[in-house]
Amino acid sequence: MPQQTFDDVVSAETDKQNWLVGNKGDENPYLLWQEMGQWMTNNCTVVRHNEKLEETLSRCQDWKARYKRVKLSDTGMWTNQNLSFARATRDMIVMAEAILKGALMRNESRGAHFKPAFPERNDAEFLNATLATYDAASDSPQIKYGPVDTSLVPPRARTYGKKDVGPAAGKPAGAAAGAPAASPSPAPAAV
Repeated sequence: MPQQTFDDVVSAETDKQNWLVGNKGDENPYLLWQEMGQWMTNNCTVVRHNEKLEETLSRCQDWKARYKRVKLSDTGMWTNQNLSFARATRDMIVMAEAILKGALMRNESRGAHFKPAFPERNDAEFLNATLATYDAASDSPQIKYGPVDTSLVPPRARTYGKKDVGPAAGKPAGAAAGAPAASPSPAPAAV
């Protein structure tokens, strides 16, 4: 790679740093981060409702606008934790937007994520990896899907150890009276 490629990245990152250090806004990056964390925790964890995901996604635009008004409490250039945190806050906003967009697009329940309006897994549409890329022109993540290799571990339902119970109070159908019930085998891992 030509040296100019590296020099351009260093220059762009230095410009971001200088902008943050010199910005005279009124927004506290820690309060912005705290609000974003609360919204994400309330609306985009295990149980997901599309209307709450949409509401939180719309907040991302507000967080981006407020980030432009971030003011650092420490403008020194030696081990400045405030500068590092403020830079990371911008990345967290973009990551939150990618997570929200991906979650909103998946109208299914899969893995540890459950949508009450879509309680079943939908392999026909969503047996894919969610791929997010950042588009600088729109200042927004773009979501696509990529293939998932299921050749070694075929998809199966997550049962979390639940097994159908036979008619004789926990004994498999056809078990002899007085014979010990077979121990159920552990539930297979799911994809």
